[in-house]
Amino acid sequence: MSDIIRQLHTDHINISKLLDLLEREIEMFHNEETPDYALMLDAMRYMVNYPDLVHHPTEDLIFEKLKNRDPDTGAEVDRLTAEHQALADKSAQFLESLRRIENETTMVSREAVEAQGVGYISLLRTHMSKEEGQVFPRAHQALVDDDWLEIGAALKKQEDPVFGEIVAEEHRTLYDWLASQAE
Repeated sequence: MSDIIRQLHTDHINISKLLDLLEREIEMFHNEETPDYALMLDAMRYMVNYPDLVHHPTEDLIFEKLKNRDPDTGAEVDRLTAEHQALADKSAQFLESLRRIENETTMVSREAVEAQGVGYISLLRTHMSKEEGQVFPRAHQALVDDDWLEIGAALKKQEDPVFGEIVAEEHRTLYDWLASQAE
């Protein structure tokens, strides 16, 4: 398996951990308890700045190569690529709603925020499942070494700010929470 696909798979595992956290906090929100907004905001800042800006563009490079090597994947790859934009839009909207709650700048309905979060989580989980179950295996079979070299050369190199070797200071709270859950 390509190192690039291996990293994307690892990213999916890490993203799933954050989706679990968000689901737990949204459940608290739903039950009219007080969720940890700071933790939710940190998770969503990560989602906007790493998956949306690094992870998904990497997948898009793979998808483009895959369409050329295996044209039968074209429709599915096009759907997944469109979902990347939809996910970026939904993550930005959810993050903004959480910021409004934290800053108490405008009234945001509880139902609207909950619906945003649930919709975002559902779309992202379904999206990752399609990639893992359908597209990544096809990419692994169809792409040749030169394709992977070209993809690697075109990648935006950025360390994962939460799960990488060096944790970004703005994500320290999120990292510490994740570490406490692993114990």
